[in-house]
Amino acid sequence: MKAVLTLLLVSCILGCQPAAQPKVTTTAPGLSFVHPERRNLSKVVEQPGRVEGYEQTPLFAKLPGYVKTWTADIGDVVKEGQLLAQLDIPETEEELKQKEAAVGLATAQVEQARRSFAAAKANVEKADAGIRQAEASRTRAVANLVRWRSELARQKTLVGGAVAQSEFEITTDAFRAAEAAVSEADASIDLSRATRTATSAEADRAETFILVAQAQLQLSEADRRRVAALVNYSRIVAPFAGVVTKRNVDTGHFVQPPSGSTATSVQPLFHVVRTDPVRIFVDVPEADASYVDKGMSAIVRIQALRDREVTAPVVRVSWALEALSRTLRAEIDLPNPAGELRPGMYVTAKITMTRSGALSIPTTALALVQDQPYVVMIENGIAHRVKVRLGLRAKGYVELLSRETIVKEGTPASWQPFTGQESMVASNIAVIEEGQKVVVRSK
Repeated sequence: MKAVLTLLLVSCILGCQPAAQPKVTTTAPGLSFVHPERRNLSKVVEQPGRVEGYEQTPLFAKLPGYVKTWTADIGDVVKEGQLLAQLDIPETEEELKQKEAAVGLATAQVEQARRSFAAAKANVEKADAGIRQAEASRTRAVANLVRWRSELARQKTLVGGAVAQSEFEITTDAFRAAEAAVSEADASIDLSRATRTATSAEADRAETFILVAQAQLQLSEADRRRVAALVNYSRIVAPFAGVVTKRNVDTGHFVQPPSGSTATSVQPLFHVVRTDPVRIFVDVPEADASYVDKGMSAIVRIQALRDREVTAPVVRVSWALEALSRTLRAEIDLPNPAGELRPGMYVTAKITMTRSGALSIPTTALALVQDQPYVVMIENGIAHRVKVRLGLRAKGYVELLSRETIVKEGTPASWQPFTGQESMVASNIAVIEEGQKVVVRSK
């Protein structure tokens, strides 16, 4: 009875207010209010996708030639480096033979230069030995000269007495012979030194010839490796382990590399796809693109395999959106050892997007007017419809990014973040008018 009297009293007061005053409503105890709270929001985005090979490579010829043999067909499982086709390029093979002959000639020239250098070094050593021998001979000759000079000086005082004239003359001759021997030794030393200089110069020239020959050999070997690499291009091999999905060659076909105006018209000889693992391409719409990141969990459902579901993380995202479709490319890698997943298959991917600590409210506290979301905030007992910007929606909650603030009537609105202290009507906000006075009554 007391509550009824209270309602009648409030109704009387409302009836007595002028028409310009805000409408006053006394809310029932069941009407609830809410404050923004931080929550971990999770949302599942389901988008179609497709299976693609982890790697897929078209193989072209590097040099023009004729198909000699081909050893792999479409559907064949190949190993890395396995021969797929052999081309016949006779002119390049002949050029390789020429380069190998040039390498052989350069090798022989290096060996000849080394032998010449060894001989010149031997001559230098021989000249050094001759110098030492000549110096030793001069030492002996000088010693002999000293002996005979002393003997001659002694005999000069005794000649005509104790020493006969004939003996003195013999000593004189021996002294002169010793002098001649010393001069001869000096000449031999000079000759040996001149010979040593000549042989040393010859050794230096031979060493230079070695360096020139070695450089020529290196040049010839590099040229041979270049042509050998070209010849190796006659072997079309698998770049990785996978499956051959296309073959455009037959025996005797003339093939050539794509170049210039013919680049787009030349078909690849083979197309090889790596099938273990495979990539799942999923295009996420722009509205959800900012929430997708590497490491997020995804469930891939493969319709062609009886709706089999496989759980795997998102391993990479493109970061940039496609200009035409306005979608973000997300990729999921799946193991495929049995080859059940084939490129081109259609799949559906569910990506679980999570936002930690998002300031959010229940979706019941939100309404739309001409596609503009708003909430009803209670400030000083007055209800205000406030436009808001929203983030992630998940499981009955929506993230609040910012709210509109009008500083002065007629001025542009600004946007400010929520603090979490705002009080909002939790439900049935469409029936509450702007400026309506709300009396909150406790239970």
